[in-house]
Amino acid sequence: MKFRLFAAVLGLCLSVELLGAAAMAQAPNKNAAPPALPAAPSVTGPSKLAFINFQQAISDTHEGAKLVGQLKAKYEPKQAQFAQENAQIQALQKQLSDGASTMSADAKRQLSQKIQDQQRNLQQSAQDAQSDYQQDVEGVLQQVGTKLMPIIDSYARQHGYTLVVDSGLRWPQSPVVYAEQGTDITGVVVRLYDQEHPATGSGH
Repeated sequence: MKFRLFAAVLGLCLSVELLGAAAMAQAPNKNAAPPALPAAPSVTGPSKLAFINFQQAISDTHEGAKLVGQLKAKYEPKQAQFAQENAQIQALQKQLSDGASTMSADAKRQLSQKIQDQQRNLQQSAQDAQSDYQQDVEGVLQQVGTKLMPIIDSYARQHGYTLVVDSGLRWPQSPVVYAEQGTDITGVVVRLYDQEHPATGSGH
């Protein structure tokens, strides 16, 4: 599923939120007179960073896995239908190719038009299905992601993290080039989510 863009946006929002809070806590007083000489930087200790694969976290939760399974079951019949219609078009194309030397010009024209009509209808149906699917995917992201964000925020604050970065994308799409394995909080956040939001019923 195409979670990447949405996940990156949510991850960026979380990073900005936590980083902004840390920056405000350390912001200088704007009304204070500027020092005559630049002050030596104070040593407050290294920033504590954490990484989370937001897309993986959503799909790994019990609720997310259930919703993804429901989407798969919903759209599998459409996929089968499109495959069947495509096979029919290929059969007509073969018929046109095989009969190129024996069919009349009018018959070839009619068959060619039929192929074009079916191709156009299939393309439109596939585009409509893709649009519906994307809307359903965004619904899953909203349903699980909006409940996942407070858990990430709470965990990060409790454990002193100043920045949480979405590691779901890879360089160059993501600024993350290297992340120490011990700083990944995806698994623990998923466990906390499942404890707080157990998947029951239809998952809605």
